[in-house]
Amino acid sequence: MEKLKRYNFDKNARLDLVCAKELDCRIMMQCIFFEGGKAVASDGHAIIVASLEEISDLQPDSVEKLNGKYLHSQAFRKILDYKYIDKIDDEGIIVSNGNNCFSVKFLFAKLECGYPDY
Repeated sequence: MEKLKRYNFDKNARLDLVCAKELDCRIMMQCIFFEGGKAVASDGHAIIVASLEEISDLQPDSVEKLNGKYLHSQAFRKILDYKYIDKIDDEGIIVSNGNNCFSVKFLFAKLECGYPDY
């Protein structure tokens, strides 16, 4: 039986470590922002702008679905624990380990404010 390839963000792409922590009142800085094929993470002092092409093996249609979305850093960290991103929709990202026992959906943050210019 052929082993299936991981389909997710690279486990070493720890963008969550750069995001602002829970005590920071700037909620958007606690999130990873996806825009134009890039993932942006910042705590207001340091910033990472990473190409999704370089930090994931997501297909172009999945990358497009992430555009303009915010994902809380804790959700991103948990997604890295799973082997597969099964689906990305308007509400969030569905992941699994490929065993057909269960899937988990991580919801996008719904923020009214925009991400700071970077």
